[in-house]
Amino acid sequence: MKGKHTKSMPEDFATGVGRALRSAAKDAQKIARMHNTPLYYWENGKVVARKPWLSKSAREKVLFAPKNKV
Repeated sequence: MKGKHTKSMPEDFATGVGRALRSAAKDAQKIARMHNTPLYYWENGKVVARKPWLSKSAREKVLFAPKNKV
């Protein structure tokens, strides 16, 4: 005997789009790590290149490290 088939609620279009965008971003990060290339983000009105292979704490150390004055 087969169990009851429950129909899932049809997902809202915006929910599906959000899920697809998150999945695409995750795939882009994976590919960028494989090929050792930066990812580009829109941040504070500027385009910023980030290295996806750095962890968040390592990225903060690189970004906020004191600059050596020569």
